[in-house]
Amino acid sequence: MGFINYNGKIQLNTVSLTTNNRAFRYGDGLFESLRYFNGHIPFLEEHIARLYHGMKILGYHSCNCLREEKALALITTLCKHNRIQDSARIRITVFREDGGLYAPEEDYFDFIIEASPLEDVDYKLNAKGLIIGISKAVQKPINQLSDIKTTNALLLVLAAREAKHSGWDDALLLNDKGNIAEATSSNLFIVKGQTIYTPPIEDGAMNGIMRQQIAHIIKQSDYKLCVKSLNESELETADEIFLTNAVKGIIWVVGYGNKRYFNKAAKKLVLLLNEYVQELIAPPSKTE
Repeated sequence: MGFINYNGKIQLNTVSLTTNNRAFRYGDGLFESLRYFNGHIPFLEEHIARLYHGMKILGYHSCNCLREEKALALITTLCKHNRIQDSARIRITVFREDGGLYAPEEDYFDFIIEASPLEDVDYKLNAKGLIIGISKAVQKPINQLSDIKTTNALLLVLAAREAKHSGWDDALLLNDKGNIAEATSSNLFIVKGQTIYTPPIEDGAMNGIMRQQIAHIIKQSDYKLCVKSLNESELETADEIFLTNAVKGIIWVVGYGNKRYFNKAAKKLVLLLNEYVQELIAPPSKTE
């Protein structure tokens, strides 16, 4: 059955939440998805900073219970209880305590941490490329909630459902200006020659943690990074398309409509990503 961490305590994954739970009633919660590597979580500082930024926007009382060092200790202990040693998908969910209707009675929060084992001990490029399409069912609004990961994910649910029924592996979401914001759980990058493009945050894209790292890696490589608004026509003229998120790293796309893509840049970048991660999690060298 497995264990979770509920408000700092390890227990079996049998937590019963009441019908007054605000995440259930109103989507009044936030989450972060992270990748765990044998006692290390690359980019943990960035994940925690985004989580606390979201809590500030939603008006939660701030506390230090999920700050970086404490969060790592809680996650490491949870993985040990679940007998996970090498690699895991971690999800931290925070939600406002029960009480009130739309207006909450209090602004304190509860949290749950989950850990699921993964087979690969580092980031691996998907063997089979994704087929993607553009969602016509929903558009992503641009507002103060665009860049935080709330538990109210109906836009993504509808887009993912559309992808499933259309025979795609994933769907891209447009904003109300017709520009591409992101995929359902990933950021978008397209490659043209030696230039790699990604939508700006101002177009409704989540400022993904992996997006930030890949942007850094691109700048250190022989590719050029360009952040600009992208529309459907850009997909037709791209040499490559890939998606990024913190758990999977880089996911290459093989097709959009009748267009087919290569994955040369994606292959190179995933190697650079793994080198970068190993540098971050490697123990400090001993000096004489």
